[in-house]
Amino acid sequence: MSRRRKRVLGITAACAIAAAATLAAVATSASGKSPARAGGPTAGPKVALITLYREPLAQQMAAGAKLAAQQYGADFHWQGPPGLNPPAEVKMLQDEVAAGTKGIVLMQYPPDLFNAPIKQATDQGVAVVTIDVAAPDSTSGTHIGPGKTELGIAEGQYLAKLLGKKAKGYIVPGICVPGLDVLVAPFVGVRTVLKTLVPGVTVRRELNVTGDPATNFTAWQRIISQNRRALGFIGNCDQDAPNLVKIKQTTKGKFLIADTSGDGIPVLRAVKAGTMNVVIGQAGFVSGYSAMKLVLEKLINKKEPPKGWLDSGIETITPANADAAIKVRQQLAAGNLKAGYAYYRRAILRTLSQKPKAESTANSQANLRPLVTP
Repeated sequence: MSRRRKRVLGITAACAIAAAATLAAVATSASGKSPARAGGPTAGPKVALITLYREPLAQQMAAGAKLAAQQYGADFHWQGPPGLNPPAEVKMLQDEVAAGTKGIVLMQYPPDLFNAPIKQATDQGVAVVTIDVAAPDSTSGTHIGPGKTELGIAEGQYLAKLLGKKAKGYIVPGICVPGLDVLVAPFVGVRTVLKTLVPGVTVRRELNVTGDPATNFTAWQRIISQNRRALGFIGNCDQDAPNLVKIKQTTKGKFLIADTSGDGIPVLRAVKAGTMNVVIGQAGFVSGYSAMKLVLEKLINKKEPPKGWLDSGIETITPANADAAIKVRQQLAAGNLKAGYAYYRRAILRTLSQKPKAESTANSQANLRPLVTP
């Protein structure tokens, strides 16, 4: 069995998780075997968003992409497996191309599994823009998403304020798929910042917390019980945040908890209450809207997307701004997609107007002043 095949199977087995409830605003365009499309019989070009899963980040991407499609009169729908399943997503991509879809916004991983089907799509004239995770060796040519190391940098900066520069101790990170580069990168950012701002605090080697919600909860329980002197615990997968919140609430723990994913409404309510100390969001609405706009500009106005990586920025959510973050997600869930654009407008305009960088730097860029949204 090849190394790539082993990795894909490992990702799928470790991270196949039950789907969260999808946004009401986009659920009707993603249900059933033949998803309903946003446009009618006379709609414009057929376009699709294909995501790795249907967790909160993907839901926000779908809301942004759907709004852009509506503004251009495009025939849009969203596809994605209920849990992380790269082979199933590859088939969805191939099926979309075979069905005549002309533009695709693609949230993919791992890139080496998707390079060939992306080439098959672009060879047939399909416009493809990747979001979230870059595929620098693919023929897509355009990527939109946050700097993965910078997610951790933003998290580390906020934790440093809470800890104080004289703090001493350690923080334990948990990783749902050990060794995955896009998950390791945020921890690199946290370590970089805390080493400088709070030199007495170390971030230990990340421990496997698995991708299944039930075993993830058990893993965090074990880790927290074995590290009672730890100053905090940090994750970077969608299932980490709600489980860390639940454990902290039930144990009445005084430790810090943070995540660079999982910014659904229940978790943000815990941020507002001070239980979850900080969530670093990945601005899914920004990347979904911006990528779909570029795809449609190419299809309708023959304007080629910029080549390279466009940094969509990160969203630091704390008790101070949790109310606003909750409100916009509630508005999106109620179908008010324009509210999402109004909230993220500055970040969208910045994303679409910036000079692109090399896609290969999307994981490693370590600017100590990350672009922030909204």
